[in-house]
Amino acid sequence: RVSEYMVCDFSSIADMAKGTGKNTIFLGDAAAIYSQEISSRGFATAPKELLLLRASSIGAIALESIHEAQIDANQFEPFYIRPSQAEREHKSRL
Repeated sequence: RVSEYMVCDFSSIADMAKGTGKNTIFLGDAAAIYSQEISSRGFATAPKELLLLRASSIGAIALESIHEAQIDANQFEPFYIRPSQAEREHKSRL
């Protein structure tokens, strides 16, 4: 991770990525939405077959660090950066 968790617009993310001076490749479902803006700012997107995150990718990362720390599976809990769409829609109706 190169920053704290945050919710922000693409322009802010692009500025942060540019500021690192490193090559940046965008992936995820939003990369498809912003593909034109990503390329116009000089960044790349992952190939189509690698664009979306897969559970197997998370598993591979976990296997790399399995010997670093032993964590009980019961200690895991979801971490949400922002409220779900359902929560946002409910709040807007109040």
